[in-house]
Amino acid sequence: MATAPVPGAAQLEQHGRAGPFHRTACGISRRDWSIWRAGLHSLERWGPARYLRRDLASAATQAAAWLQKTQDVLKRPCEDMPSFLLLQSLLKYLHVASEAEVREWQELTGGLSGLIALETQLKEKTVHAFDILKFELAKYKDRSAMRADLLRPCFASISCDAVWERLQSDAPGTQASVLASLSGCAEEDAAVLLRFGCRLSELFAPIELAKRVGRQDWDSRQYSLGAALLPLLDQAIRSLQKNSACDVRVSIFGGCGLTAALASRLGCKVILVEQRRLLRQFLEVLFKHNRLENIQFAETADFASDIVVWDGIDEDGILEFGHWRLLRLHLAQLQKSHRVPLLIPESLRINCALVDDSLLRVRGCRLGRFDCMRGYDLAYSHRWPEGACHIRPSLRSPVQRVFDLSLDRDIGDAPGRVLRTLLRLRTEPGMPVTGVAFWVEIPGLVDAEPSTPDAKRTWLRCVQPLPARRADDTGPVLSLWANCCDLKIWFTWAEGGLGSSPLLPPLGRSKLPPWHYKMLNDHERNRKYHAAIARGAARASARRQAAGLAGRPKVLDCGCGAGLLSLLAARHGCDVSAVELSPLISDVTLETFKDASHDSDASLMLHTADVRSLTPEALESSQGSQGRPGHDLIVSELMDASGVGESLLSVLEHACRLAAPGAQVVPCSLRLTVGLGWLTLPNCHDGFDFSPLDAASFCSLKGGSFSQQPLPAFLETGASGPLDASSLPSFHGKGPFTSRNLNRLRRGQLWDLLTPEARLLEVDIRQALCGQSLHPCEGEVELTVLREGVANCIVWWWEAQLDEHESISNKPQSLGNGYATHWHQPLCPIGPIPLAAGDRLKLKVAIADAAGQKMKFTLQPSGSTAALYWREGAGAKLPPDPLEALIQGWHAEMEEACAANSRLTAKFTGRGDLAGLAKLQTAVLVLVLMPQAFGCDPFIRDRLLQTYFGIAYK
Repeated sequence: MATAPVPGAAQLEQHGRAGPFHRTACGISRRDWSIWRAGLHSLERWGPARYLRRDLASAATQAAAWLQKTQDVLKRPCEDMPSFLLLQSLLKYLHVASEAEVREWQELTGGLSGLIALETQLKEKTVHAFDILKFELAKYKDRSAMRADLLRPCFASISCDAVWERLQSDAPGTQASVLASLSGCAEEDAAVLLRFGCRLSELFAPIELAKRVGRQDWDSRQYSLGAALLPLLDQAIRSLQKNSACDVRVSIFGGCGLTAALASRLGCKVILVEQRRLLRQFLEVLFKHNRLENIQFAETADFASDIVVWDGIDEDGILEFGHWRLLRLHLAQLQKSHRVPLLIPESLRINCALVDDSLLRVRGCRLGRFDCMRGYDLAYSHRWPEGACHIRPSLRSPVQRVFDLSLDRDIGDAPGRVLRTLLRLRTEPGMPVTGVAFWVEIPGLVDAEPSTPDAKRTWLRCVQPLPARRADDTGPVLSLWANCCDLKIWFTWAEGGLGSSPLLPPLGRSKLPPWHYKMLNDHERNRKYHAAIARGAARASARRQAAGLAGRPKVLDCGCGAGLLSLLAARHGCDVSAVELSPLISDVTLETFKDASHDSDASLMLHTADVRSLTPEALESSQGSQGRPGHDLIVSELMDASGVGESLLSVLEHACRLAAPGAQVVPCSLRLTVGLGWLTLPNCHDGFDFSPLDAASFCSLKGGSFSQQPLPAFLETGASGPLDASSLPSFHGKGPFTSRNLNRLRRGQLWDLLTPEARLLEVDIRQALCGQSLHPCEGEVELTVLREGVANCIVWWWEAQLDEHESISNKPQSLGNGYATHWHQPLCPIGPIPLAAGDRLKLKVAIADAAGQKMKFTLQPSGSTAALYWREGAGAKLPPDPLEALIQGWHAEMEEACAANSRLTAKFTGRGDLAGLAKLQTAVLVLVLMPQAFGCDPFIRDRLLQTYFGIAYK
């Protein structure tokens, strides 16, 4: 049937501003209308009509070409290098597809199942070819010739439903056998992986508790962490004490100690149920510091308890710490022989709504292809994102009550019971849905009617990604299953009544970390770079005209990432050579550049390489030389939290050798500003002091070199961490620094400086245009202490001057910065050091650069009498840290656990066994989906994904 004429750009733009409208209003068929929307994110973000014509013309052709090549290559043997590279390219393109191509593939292959089957065949054939060619590949200089990331198991290959069904089968067997049957790996390998996961759970339990405490702000959010239960517990205890002469006995499952402290101070006998040995030891120190002596620890609750408190709720998934299962088993036993105690809370209400957190158009550039790297296919829920530059989930449906979890109802049910609810949620036609938000309300503290996930009203807020879909015009009601067992809450699309179409192929296996999307959503950073690039492009064009040179200005984008800076330069009439080190990212960036090439006559060339390995000949041959060699504008945004951690100096030094005469570099200078300060954990309304956990959070204010004899001549942190880790009261790893979002922490309460801020180092990057070296470099400054205190960190921040008009910085807002960036502030643990007002200290930094930027700090008194507590014979001035023995043992246990896991992975990587490694990675996905079912804690999920997939969700 003939299609009506495509509406003009003015008509579509007018509708896009006016709001929702139907395809019939513009006379477009349903299929063409769907493709028109492909890659666009909401009605308010629609692009001009040329996208419609382009997608209609290209999607079907590209999808059909891929399908034809795939079918051809699957019919013939692939045992040579060209065939292997072709297989990889077919897999690669499948993983960076847009919505329009996905819809075409659905039609051509008979649905998503046909697409998955083709992808499986491609992977099998690629692995077979690799087994034949792996020795030849090992000799290749180009390491990107082998793309192991393309052969990882798909996130959607394992579902929560399948895991739970296997766990509840008649003969589940041991945990290792269950994990082996679900993943296909050997049972002995599954056992080693489980031991690694359980060891991580034990070792990181106190660190994760400290992190959870460090994120709280009890002054502005009264329901943060366990504080939501305090008024209920206080009322219950006082009521029982009024009506009974006996001591009230309270059992508490999980938590951070707040509810236990309240019950103890009200004179109750408290049992804290905690099964992790190391965490119990930390909590004992914490309670002793707060003078709480009547708290005991146990692995099960007291059968004579008058009150049972459920405080162990997971911030990322509500139930995944496993305390609800322990509590239900305990209550089931009590019901047989004793009275059921008072339960706090008696019930929890779980509400939910569909959400969209897809990538926005950034400065007018379409970067939606990077949504394929959001990890939507893995049912890994996480806490609601908060912060200045997070892409906040937008609600796409009305709020609906999902579960009412009552602890005293049906407590005798089998632990394997699953509550399932079919939800039918109405959303606006054409709107994308990328996940579901669910949150906890406690009856009695909030209204009876479901409410939106307000941070001040809800206890916890979580988001679970779902395979991204868009509601059809004919069916704006989407159906999904809400599932709840005693270990997890999860959501899945109800395939029978979707009323929607997929936006991405269900084949995701790679994920960019959240900071990448925060960076793209940093509007002030984007605005400043855009302004500097626009001015640089105009000047470059003027210089070329003055020199009588033809052609457009040429730009070199170093570390282009998603390609935003390159797209902005192309928009201003420049030919761009973009360089990205990661093939994982450059795959998607290449497709983004192809999309953008339809809108601009400028050239966009992408090189997957290290800038420092490129030669002028390679760049000129790919882009073509017009007038003179070299680039007129060098652009880079390789600043991390420290400013130089992503090899900014060495990259720009080499890039400037590729510049044309008179070229400009952005940024043109970098300044580091420093101070000595302290960082500690927050108190809860000045009623509970968490500072004994400082060593687990960052670095203690006790212990260290100044609690011993003799005092050190100087303190030094090396490129691989503290030179003497045993003397530093910290669980900080081997990295040279860590980072914190100081903009979210109250200055004066949780952190502050003890010295004035001082300029430590300034690098004039423009010198590299004249052939001068930027690294290694050193800086030194004298710091004078303003007031007495104990310092446990070196705090610094940077300011990058883009041009004469624009600069960006990650300086904390409380020290005068105008806006909150996506960059956190870097801190290096040191000391702790007792300081007196007037002390003078000399701080030196040395920055080297080999495989990556390395920083080393040295701190010492400016003279023999310049520091009161650092003089010869001054003696120990700090008390020992109560966790000192645990800290030393922790580092040794961690090294042993990592060594055992390295031996496991080496079994497969050492002989190039990609099939065996994929099975082990599948076992990791099973652990990530339901960690407590295998005796592991949920906070190890990101560490497992980072170890086995090189990705992170947090």
